[in-house]
Amino acid sequence: MSTSYFSQELYQRVFALTLALYRVTDLFPKGEILRNHLRAKADEIFEATIEYRHSLNARPDANQLLRKIKTIKGYLRIAHKMQYAHSVNMMVLDREYTALENVLQHELEMLLCESNKERENRNDKDRNVSFEKSPVESHSLGGMDFSNSLGVRTEKSLASPEINGQHANQSFFNERQKVILQKLKQVSYVRISDFYASFEQVSTKTIQRDLQNLVDKNILKKEGQKRWTVYSLLMPTSF
Repeated sequence: MSTSYFSQELYQRVFALTLALYRVTDLFPKGEILRNHLRAKADEIFEATIEYRHSLNARPDANQLLRKIKTIKGYLRIAHKMQYAHSVNMMVLDREYTALENVLQHELEMLLCESNKERENRNDKDRNVSFEKSPVESHSLGGMDFSNSLGVRTEKSLASPEINGQHANQSFFNERQKVILQKLKQVSYVRISDFYASFEQVSTKTIQRDLQNLVDKNILKKEGQKRWTVYSLLMPTSF
């Protein structure tokens, strides 16, 4: 939930504006009902402003406060037309409430941007957690292995890999790459961390180079970035 950015100075201005309205409405004819309407609405705005500063759900409260300001500005225009007070006094009051209205409009825009940013960050975090922790669910159909999560498809009827139209032999890969490809015959995708136990004396950079070499040979497909990078078979492979 977003909170207000209103400053103490702004509250002091609202307080002064409420007092000014009381002084101006003292000049209205005795018994004029518009005098009571204006004071009642000014009181509501002052109360709502105090409550708004400590609000935990600022956007709805800001909209409510804006509606009250629009109402009092309407009353002020009527009073101006009726010439119940000096026109300069009425114009000053209208101008100050308009300034307050503009500040609230600006704050609403800031709150909306903040809310959208929080939603995007939350969605990005959810996607990353889902991508990192959720297992890839595969179903076999007609000799094909369909990976629901990544959309990866690999043949179960395995033949020797073809590189540039020719079959590759065992010497085409080093021993680590053979282990990588054997594992990819059992699972739909792998990460660098999947091979830490298999290659205990081998650095992460070396494993990354082995995987990238297979990508460069058009045998593996690389998806994602940094810690979320995964590798999957791009073509049928058998060893």
